[in-house]
Amino acid sequence: GAVGGTDGGPWWVVQTSDTVLFPEGGGQPFDTGFIGDAYCGNVQRKGMEVFHLVDKALEIDKEVEITVDWSRRWDQMQQHTGQHLITAMFEQLLNLDTQCWGLGKDTSYIQLPTAKIPQDKLDLVEDKCNQLIRDAVQVTVTEEAPESPQRESKSVPEGAGSGVIRYVGIDGVDTCTCCGTHVKHLAHLQAVKLLHYEPKGDTCRLFFVTGDRVGNLLKGCYERERGLVKLLGTNADDLENAVTRIQKSAAASKKAHAAALKALGPLVGMELSESLKEGQVVFHHRDDADMPYMMAVAEKVVAKDPTVLVVITQGDKRTGGEGQMLISCKNEERLKTAADKATETVNAKGGAAKGVWRGKVPSLKLMKDFEKMEL
Repeated sequence: GAVGGTDGGPWWVVQTSDTVLFPEGGGQPFDTGFIGDAYCGNVQRKGMEVFHLVDKALEIDKEVEITVDWSRRWDQMQQHTGQHLITAMFEQLLNLDTQCWGLGKDTSYIQLPTAKIPQDKLDLVEDKCNQLIRDAVQVTVTEEAPESPQRESKSVPEGAGSGVIRYVGIDGVDTCTCCGTHVKHLAHLQAVKLLHYEPKGDTCRLFFVTGDRVGNLLKGCYERERGLVKLLGTNADDLENAVTRIQKSAAASKKAHAAALKALGPLVGMELSESLKEGQVVFHHRDDADMPYMMAVAEKVVAKDPTVLVVITQGDKRTGGEGQMLISCKNEERLKTAADKATETVNAKGGAAKGVWRGKVPSLKLMKDFEKMEL
């Protein structure tokens, strides 16, 4: 039958007498491929039944050829076997059991029952993994009959039904129940690289890459490094220092800019005050203004004539992006009215204190409508 597709089109749910497409499970994502000429974009399992989601209807009882997207499958085989290897090493070398794992688009992770792992321990695990990869240790798959006493073990996945019990073993290293797809020997992993870990309570997620992803990561890092070298006009060894110099220069420029605005604010306020009319609304905008500048301008104008209402904005008005707004008026009722209209008209969000309303405007394009209002 047809179900809603993620791209707006329908998907058909198809069952076949057998399949080479792996259904999502055990931490491993589903395979994709083709059933006949129909693209299969998802494979799920319910109990011992497998359901394929395809992009077109197929004739019932017709014999079809099923093909798998091998590049996706191969990547997932490498990551899954890599996870078994890394998990085994953490258990054997550091007595840390893997609580769960996730196979991501670019990196994968295992979750460990500790919030901190010293770098020398990470190096130990990584070195041992890569030693076993160099030794090309065999990966074997064995199956036990449904009536095996192991079926009562907690390691047998829930919903396995009456199927065989499947074990994936790394010879002399580890054996565990697993329904996933794996490489034939560890040399197919090429290398393992432990990346970083993110603490989460009393646990952490340790991210890793293995197989072709190691080369892809290295290529990406190298290309970015070369790009930065060219952009910053330095060499790879000096990149960190070059960025530090730029940060210091930017901080100094920002400080000088803030000082200039601080000095400029009162002068602009005095200029705006020269030709005020009673009860007038004064609008002022400056792209690079900061809040101290806006406050200084408003203070000068309101001090000259307490009857006026001042509206000051900052941000890129040309593109109509996000900005800040300040409204100042000695008349609290008028200030509240103006702030309410700003909220309604330009979706401004903020608050008032001591005769000044300050807030953010999501789009400065809407200011044209606000400026035409009776305030």
